[in-house]
Amino acid sequence: MDNQTKAILKYALILFVITAVSAALLASVNMLTEGKIAENTVRAENDALREVMSEAAEFESVDGEEILLLGEEGIQAVYAAKNDAGETIGFCVKTAHSGYGGEIVSVIGVDRGGFVTGVSIISHSETPGLGANLTKD
Repeated sequence: MDNQTKAILKYALILFVITAVSAALLASVNMLTEGKIAENTVRAENDALREVMSEAAEFESVDGEEILLLGEEGIQAVYAAKNDAGETIGFCVKTAHSGYGGEIVSVIGVDRGGFVTGVSIISHSETPGLGANLTKD
């Protein structure tokens, strides 16, 4: 082999080692943070449920066959908001729709009379100062 071929193989091997080490580091960081990210996601959803239906003592997931809304595009989950006596006082609907910068996940609270009790944005990737203003009143 000539010197040029050896140099190309040397640099290709160095690049491969750097890439392999980087991939291993990213995979290990992902494994370490996966549980915490899932926990934070659940906490954010629970906080949003409480924000849009503050009178509720608990939230119970509604089966998709029991409510027609789940056939609508963008609806991910429906929760029955229950008071201390266990009576349903309203519903919370978790939705996800495409925004300009990515998916916008929100929770909408609706009482038994059909009135919206609140809207909370769980996550979004919109442009700061423009699309991100959707979280402001």
